Amino acid sequence: MDLYLTWPGLEGYSKETRSLFDDVSRPESLIFLQIAQSTMSRDMSGRFDPVYRHILQDTPVAASGGLTKYEAKPDSSYAGEVFFTAERAGRRPYVLRCVLPELPAASTSADCQRDVHLGKDLTVLYRFSSRLLPQWHAIENSIESYITAHLLP
Repeated sequence: MDLYLTWPGLEGYSKETRSLFDDVSRPESLIFLQIAQSTMSRDMSGRFDPVYRHILQDTPVAASGGLTKYEAKPDSSYAGEVFFTAERAGRRPYVLRCVLPELPAASTSADCQRDVHLGKDLTVLYRFSSRLLPQWHAIENSIESYITAHLLP
């Protein structure tokens, strides 16, 4: 199932939200969700150490919103991508993968993506504009709450 929701309201398309869906100059106004049955045993947080760590450069840098930024090695299949992580008390680390635009004005609604396992066997892949990176924590919590309230028994 694919959903397109407004940010921060997490509302679908309607007469009231139509302008947000139609305005390509405001990619930070939408979040895209793809909800499917899990096909991998690990979500993005679970893949960080065994899969992504070896393709990342060894010099992470602090980023806004408490994130740590890792650039992919230029000779890896992830060249040009960056990964952001954050520690969360009592929870697995947050891991996000992005293709950052050269200029902020070139941002799209899908610069960054994250997948998480929710419920018994659901994977939620969500994508959003890199302009929203400082709001990563609010986005993560809102997505989890939305899925729990609307899709999980």
